Amino acid sequence: MLTGHNLVYFAQGPWNDLWRPQHQLMSVFARSNKVLYVERRRFLRPTAKALSSGELGWNDLSRPALEHIADNLYIHRYPIWAPVTGAFPLKALTHTISRGSLRRSMRALGMSDPIAWYSLPGMLDMIDDLPARLRIYHAIDEYTSYSKQTEDSKRLVAQREQKLMAAVDAVIVVSQKLYDSKAPHNPHTYLVPNAVNYTSYQTALNDPELPPELAAIPEPRVGYIGLIGDKLDYD
Repeated sequence: MLTGHNLVYFAQGPWNDLWRPQHQLMSVFARSNKVLYVERRRFLRPTAKALSSGELGWNDLSRPALEHIADNLYIHRYPIWAPVTGAFPLKALTHTISRGSLRRSMRALGMSDPIAWYSLPGMLDMIDDLPARLRIYHAIDEYTSYSKQTEDSKRLVAQREQKLMAAVDAVIVVSQKLYDSKAPHNPHTYLVPNAVNYTSYQTALNDPELPPELAAIPEPRVGYIGLIGDKLDYD
């Protein structure tokens, strides 16, 4: 177990989202380390749409960048008014603003020489945003297999991921297939399969009372825990 380190996790999405392995991992690491969970930067078009529809408001624009959510566990949110854009020179400007915002949060927490933990191929652009004692890329999926991608976009994702894997110190994958495809790009690639929070499941199993929604389903019951997405084969 890591102890006494600073860990900066660049997340795929907001903390208040579907509970995923990264939430579990960072919660466990925070027991013995200081953890900063960095929510993903917003993109320009979706941000503009959310502002115009009222999904985002003034409170969101003025929300503090740093939030304390548990012992040793903090959230950093990039400024909404500096979203990701491909337009020059706006792209460089908003990136500089976002990088400065992150570094201010780290200074406020007294975090230095962190372990930087990346979760998406697109985070290649962030690899130099902060000095780190160790850089890790955690591949939990094959991102080129996502639907609604063109062949060009798949090729771009693969290229960026390969460059990211070459730039980090270690790669962690969650399946043998991912190991087979990622290991050639970094000699320090490790297979760490997903697991379960045994204590939580055991507590639920020890409760003799079934939830009424579950009790209404006749036995035998088949259950699924996880994301309901377009990759599921419902048939």
